[in-house]
Amino acid sequence: MIAMMGAFLGISGVVITLLFGSLLGSVIGYAWLKITKKDPATYYLPFASFLGAGALIVVAAHGGITTWYDQLLR
Repeated sequence: MIAMMGAFLGISGVVITLLFGSLLGSVIGYAWLKITKKDPATYYLPFASFLGAGALIVVAAHGGITTWYDQLLR
């Protein structure tokens, strides 16, 4: 999935997608576990759906986010 995103978004887009996907997965996953009162040791949350959401965020704001990230690297 990351390879496909890399083909469309480029390396900086993939890094930002991983960042947003991880943040979304952490925040939403933690909230979901607290709301449903499920045991975190036995509940699996698919990471690919959060990567897809992160990729959609990067595509929607592609110019601004990748320009900001590229300026951080310089």
